[in-house]
Amino acid sequence: MIDTNSLESSGNKAYSSACLIGFALLMVVPGMAQEAPIAWPEKVIIEISPSSYCAGKEMLQEDLAFEFSKALASELVVLERGKVQKAIEDELREGMQATFDPVSTVDAGYFEGADGVAVLAVSCSSGQTKCAVTLSNVASGRRVYSESFVANDVTNALAMLSLDLELSKQEQGHEAFFAKYTQQQLKNSVFSLRDADVFAARKWESEAEYGLYRSLSSFVSKKELNVSSPISVSMTTNGFGSHFFEVQCDGMRERSLLQHVESELSRSVGIEPIRYHQQNIQTQIQGEWSVFLLVNPELKIRYWGSPAEIREPFRGHLKQAPRGDYTFFSQELIVGNYEHDEVDLVRGTSRSMLTSLMCSSVVPGSGITFGTYGDSQLRYHPFVVYGFAIIGAICFQSSRSQYADYKIASTAEDAEILYSRANRMNQIALVSSGVSGLAWAWNLTDTYRKVHDHARQIREFMNR
Repeated sequence: MIDTNSLESSGNKAYSSACLIGFALLMVVPGMAQEAPIAWPEKVIIEISPSSYCAGKEMLQEDLAFEFSKALASELVVLERGKVQKAIEDELREGMQATFDPVSTVDAGYFEGADGVAVLAVSCSSGQTKCAVTLSNVASGRRVYSESFVANDVTNALAMLSLDLELSKQEQGHEAFFAKYTQQQLKNSVFSLRDADVFAARKWESEAEYGLYRSLSSFVSKKELNVSSPISVSMTTNGFGSHFFEVQCDGMRERSLLQHVESELSRSVGIEPIRYHQQNIQTQIQGEWSVFLLVNPELKIRYWGSPAEIREPFRGHLKQAPRGDYTFFSQELIVGNYEHDEVDLVRGTSRSMLTSLMCSSVVPGSGITFGTYGDSQLRYHPFVVYGFAIIGAICFQSSRSQYADYKIASTAEDAEILYSRANRMNQIALVSSGVSGLAWAWNLTDTYRKVHDHARQIREFMNR
């Protein structure tokens, strides 16, 4: 406080005091005046900005407005929207996000007795639902509250909004909680985060659940995994503000999975250290989530060309696929409220060319059926090869018999007839054997061509 009597008695003191006054005013705020705090509105109307949802989490506009009103109603009076002039809606569409010009907006708008406007914008961020909320004072046209909440869905995100509004109006936070402890106790104790800061604990639970889901879905396993038990996650914050995670799962033998989860959580999940009287407070929090994880990195399916015999979601991957053996990576994951099904076609293989040729060499045509999974069949191969071979064998045997009779013929006339028959049978045997041999050779050539073409179709399908 400045003493005016001393100002009258001494010019030097007056000059010094005037300097002090000017300096003090400058220190308060540039512009020589300090703005009064903006009052929180008590009665609000709501506005829903254009929203973009994560896949499978869409909401009707009326349902979104209802959930938003319910979240605000814990601390504010939400009025019926009534009739809002076009000027307000235009400003919102232009991205002003509830920062209103008092001249154009308040005079033009019809607020139905509301002294505030709450705006909600929903978006999708890395698979999670993000709700951005602003609260503005109508009289000043300025914001009094602006926060974003990220959760599995709109309902959980708005539940965090309701809790944050409640804590924001209390104006105490964790100050009242720590005031009852001595400096030594604050330094040496580890406090429950849920007791110290309810909103920070709620935020951690949401982030930890999603972080657990993301870390499990990104784990690359070279062998089959089957996890169907709760996973416990705890986080400890030390006096230096660093976070340490520990993940436990009863019956889990895959230690590399737990290490992967701990590493991913350490990088993606965290809260601001709680500070009280310039000191970081040590806190601890633990959460447990039910987990179902089924991973098969080498799931083999033999496709015979009938999609109806293949279950979803594998059926979609084999649409227009040639018959063959296909290997999939399959993962089913459920963590709390999150679900993830992944099926990737890893490779497609055809049958061995050598085995196909060996089959056709024994049973002509069978190698084609084997090598193309029954896609190409030439059933006449065995009949042509073996049919002419049998005819040739019979004719050859008849020729030998006729020739033997020719050698012991009693007359020249009989000998000539027998020789002629033997020679004719021999020629038929040679022709039949030749046709059989050509058919057998063509069978092998055709087997190679058909099986090779089928293998090429599988390669082209995999490379499409």
